[in-house]
This record gives sequence, structure tokens and C-alpha cells, in this order.
Amino acid sequence: MVLPFVITVALALLATVLVGVVVVRGARAAAASGGMVTPERIEAEVLMEVALRAGFDRARAMEIVRAHSGAECGSRGRIDITSWLEQYVKLVPLERREQLLELAVAVAVESGTPIGLAQYDALVEITFCLGFHSDSLARLRQKYGFEYVDWAKHGRPRDADRGGGGATPLFDAVRRHDGDANLGMLGLARGASRQDVIAAYRHLASECHPDRFHEASDAARAEAAARFREITRAYEELIAGSPGD
Repeated sequence: MVLPFVITVALALLATVLVGVVVVRGARAAAASGGMVTPERIEAEVLMEVALRAGFDRARAMEIVRAHSGAECGSRGRIDITSWLEQYVKLVPLERREQLLELAVAVAVESGTPIGLAQYDALVEITFCLGFHSDSLARLRQKYGFEYVDWAKHGRPRDADRGGGGATPLFDAVRRHDGDANLGMLGLARGASRQDVIAAYRHLASECHPDRFHEASDAARAEAAARFREITRAYEELIAGSPGD
């Protein structure tokens, strides 16, 4: 009789400890994210990320987000859009997801049109994470009259990528630990020039750009969007570390 009683007490104590651990971990996670992660908080942080990718400082980005959505952002830094929106789509209806996508576009065009490639990449990511496809973003592009531009290429002298800086081996200038991986993502190897990177990116982007997959299956659309985001991010990191910027 004593042994079962001891086991019961031990199990009860163990359950209490486990509950305490879960509570503490939950409190720590909430504190790390600046409090409870509500739909409003997610909206504010996602819109903030779009504004920051335009190159606005944090104070100006917060003003833009507040003007468009009335939302107040926390003090956290940059976010991973995908992980935040994975929570968001479980919490809100379709109409609210549509509203967030349009708000993201409105924030993006605050920097003027055409918008930068980093912002367009964010809009593509937001579109698919919210459960939409490229036609949704295409309609908003038409409504807001915006296009996107590769700022690494735009405005450079015509000969910038034909000799001089364009012929400089790019990898040597890259300071990121994943330089090899980024080059590999574009089908290139060490020693590739800025011109090589630009050419490879434009070729790959034309193959998997979401606008080309309007009539494709859902799986094909999602795969193309993911590939487009991968090569865009690899390209941006490489260009950011190349000579002549």
C-alpha cells in the first residue's frame, strides 16, 4: 500500500515541475518577443520589415507603419517573415489576410516606384505565406502602379559591368560566411565576377518568376516562389559585398 502511494506522490510532484517548466519557458518566449504575439503585433512587425527593407531608419519606418495601419511596433529588430506569418494565418480570416497584403504593398510604395528588389522579395514572401498566389500581388501591382527594380544594376554607368569593377572576382569581396553557398545557388563558383552574378540571376529569375506561373498548379506556384526568393536573397547578399557599391 505504501509503494503505490509513494509512486502517486512522486508522479504528482513530477507533473507540477513539468508544468512549472512549461510556464517559465512560455514566459521567457513572450518576453523575448516583447509580449503576447497577437495578430495586431504580427501585422505591425511584418509591415515594419517591409519598411526597413526600403532603407528607412527605424523611426521613419515606424511612422510609415503607424500612418497606414495605426499599429505600434515593438522594439525588436528584423524578423523572419515566414515564421511570423505561419502563426498569423492560424489566427485570422481570409479578409484580414487580404488586408495585410494590401497594407504591405502600400508601405512598400512609400519609398517611391519602382520599389527595390528587397522589398519586392518581401512582398512575394508575404503573398505566399498568407496563402495567396502571384495573381493577388499582380492585381495590387496594377492597382498601386508599381514596378520593382534591381538597385544594384539600376543607375550604374553602362560600362560598370563590362570590365573594371564588373570584372573583379566577386567572392574575394564578400565578407559573409555563406558566400560559397550563395554563389552555388546561382550556379556559380569562386572567382565569379559581378557581371557573372548579374547575368546568372537574371537568367534564373526569368525562369522562376512568380508572374510566369499564373496557370500552374498550387505546388508548382509555391515551388517557383520559394526558388525565386532563394536566388534573390543569394543575389542581394553577393551584390551587397561586391566592389563598386
